Amino acid sequence: MLNDEGNYWETGDGKILLNQFKKYNAAIDSFCEAMEGLPAVPGETPESLADRIERLLNEKLEDGNNAM
Repeated sequence: MLNDEGNYWETGDGKILLNQFKKYNAAIDSFCEAMEGLPAVPGETPESLADRIERLLNEKLEDGNNAM
């Protein structure tokens, strides 16, 4: 099954599609900002790096939700 996350297929509305792209771009930009300056930790495993990234992103999301 195909899912149109941009809602263009259902609506035919380009403005809705562009708004959805803006949301995705903002999420990608936020992720990139969070990853910039992420210090390397000697001996860190891929699993612990993934855990650290997850914590950082959750903190960033919580901060963003509190700003609203």
